[in-house]
Amino acid sequence: MPKSYFNFAGGKELTGIGASWFVSYMYYLKVDKAHLNWQNISNPMTRASKCANNSRYHKVWIDKIADMNPNRLKRNNLGLTGNDIISMANILLPLM
Repeated sequence: MPKSYFNFAGGKELTGIGASWFVSYMYYLKVDKAHLNWQNISNPMTRASKCANNSRYHKVWIDKIADMNPNRLKRNNLGLTGNDIISMANILLPLM
């Protein structure tokens, strides 16, 4: 069965990076350098590189993630709830 991707611009790329991870990383870059949850995975720098290579989609991604179901976003290994991710995405929206 083929993998399901997010159905918006750059959705395939965001699926590979992870929506929750992306928000955590952007929050670190743009809001709070003390926020290090994005590092709680085995390959954060690989994802950071993929993130940088897809910067043209960042605003679209944050906008879409802010409207996602927090129950989907809570399935991460970052120690963040879905509501945490939504809150961070909403803080990031005007910064993108």
